[in-house]
Amino acid sequence: MSTQLVLYVSPGSALSLKARRNLDAVLAGYDTGVVSLEVRDVTQDALKAEEDRVVFTPTLILKGLGVSGAWVVGDLSDHDTVVDLLRLGGVERPL
Repeated sequence: MSTQLVLYVSPGSALSLKARRNLDAVLAGYDTGVVSLEVRDVTQDALKAEEDRVVFTPTLILKGLGVSGAWVVGDLSDHDTVVDLLRLGGVERPL
C-alpha cells in the first residue's frame, strides 16, 4: 500500500502551477511505488473537494497508511514541509 497525495488545483492559477512544479521536484526523489500523486481540478471534482474539506487552492492532502488526513495549503515552495508531510505518512526521505 502506498501513501497517497492529492493536490487540488484551480485552472489558470499561477499558484496552482507553482505548487505542481514544486511538488514534482520533491517527489522526483521518491519511489512511485511508495508515493502516489493524484491532481484534481476543483472545478471538475467539486464533490471530492468538498468531501476532502478543501476551501483554498492549491491544497495538498496526505492520505493512506493509517493517516486520517493532513493538509498543506499554498504553493509548496517550502520543500521541507512536503518532506515532513510524507514522513507523517510513514515515508522517509530517500538518501
